[in-house]
This record gives sequence, C-alpha cells and structure tokens, in this order.
Amino acid sequence: MKFHENATLFEFVGLSIFLEEELGISVDIVPYDAVREEIRDKVLKEAVYL
Repeated sequence: MKFHENATLFEFVGLSIFLEEELGISVDIVPYDAVREEIRDKVLKEAVYL
C-alpha cells in the first residue's frame, strides 16, 4: 500500500478495520517500502488490488 509520507499507525489500523468489515475477510495492510526486497516480487504477485 502506498500511503502519504506522514501516515500514522491509526490510519493503517483504521483502513484495515474498514476493509475487513466491508470485505468480510482478514486483510494485511503493509506499506510498500516496508516489504523486504527479497520477497517483494512474491508478495506483489499475491496481492489483491482494490
């Protein structure tokens, strides 16, 4: 996920809760640059874009 530079933990958690309630499934919200480079390709292939 690409957030604005000053995104807070509360914004990540809020988005996660909102998406889980709307979609009815568990979601993981991770900033794009926080995904380790050695697994980034695999993670992005498995990602579901909304």
